[in-house]
Amino acid sequence: MNSHIKGEIKLLVVVLSILFALFVVVLFYCYFIKSDYKGVITNLQENNFTLEPINADEEAEYSVYKIFFNEDTKISGKGTAVDDLEATQQIKVWVEEINESMVANEINITNQAIISLPDITLEDVIAAITKQGFELKEADLPSRNAFIQELNGISPSYYYLEGDVLSIYTFPTIAAREKGIAMFEEMNAAADVVDHKEIVSKNILIFYEMGTEKTATKLNNTIKALGKEN
Repeated sequence: MNSHIKGEIKLLVVVLSILFALFVVVLFYCYFIKSDYKGVITNLQENNFTLEPINADEEAEYSVYKIFFNEDTKISGKGTAVDDLEATQQIKVWVEEINESMVANEINITNQAIISLPDITLEDVIAAITKQGFELKEADLPSRNAFIQELNGISPSYYYLEGDVLSIYTFPTIAAREKGIAMFEEMNAAADVVDHKEIVSKNILIFYEMGTEKTATKLNNTIKALGKEN
């Protein structure tokens, strides 16, 4: 075997060794380093928070997780203690299941305050609707009305529009809105809910109860256009 062939064999061995080492590193990363979840902290409480997607597309569906933490939870990245946790932070989290709850072993704060104010505010919605020539009047509704119930921690503002009920929910994020819709469907699964139009755009959910199709269409187009502007 000449020296040239020996050199090629040695090079091949070196290349294979490097590839194997990279494979081991990737495998180690996937099983021991990669976080279980990543997202944005919302609804931060004393010992838990909601973890929502970082980038939300209003047409998609999302999984939203409730994560618990305690004095044993390790905080890394842009923080060193659980007191450094804040709503709107972007994080990676490693969890274990304890008594059917997800408890964080470690939380890595990767970014601070990545989410600002909601994409659309209540004031934006009211201004857009009144700009179309509609008049919103204060409504006094019974507490059992299906369209004014609290959904995912958010209570709506509600009005009469041409004598029909219009309720507006302003959620902090699109994912929170999706969870609110799911809660509405669950709460009213066995109920005989009156005819209504459901209008969504970004973080906004609107119920237009027993309204005319013409008005419902105009409202829908108005709110959809508002979502594209913000």
